Amino acid sequence: MVKGEQRGPQAGRHEHIEAIRDFENMRKCTRHIIKQLVKIAMNKTLSREEQIMLEEHLKICPDCREMAEQMYAERAARDKESPARLTGAEREELKSKVLERIKEVEPDGSM
Repeated sequence: MVKGEQRGPQAGRHEHIEAIRDFENMRKCTRHIIKQLVKIAMNKTLSREEQIMLEEHLKICPDCREMAEQMYAERAARDKESPARLTGAEREELKSKVLERIKEVEPDGSM
């Protein structure tokens, strides 16, 4: 037996633990990369090749797919609340509400 070598059920345990840590670090790194790619994809600046790679990864990785879906949902909710995303009628309605509120604060219309 070589000095430092383990025998029995503990043999190889250290290597196995290191392999698990490496895998977890790789997953964290992959999630970080995918998160960045999703952010870029939401801004529509991915190349076609990058878009395909992202879509392929999301098909096989449930963790990243869930993260991406959550990011898209948060973005959609934020965009829905943004006045810049309102239709013409919605914008006019918002404008009239703001003007009404101003008149309530300043009854004579002066500011």
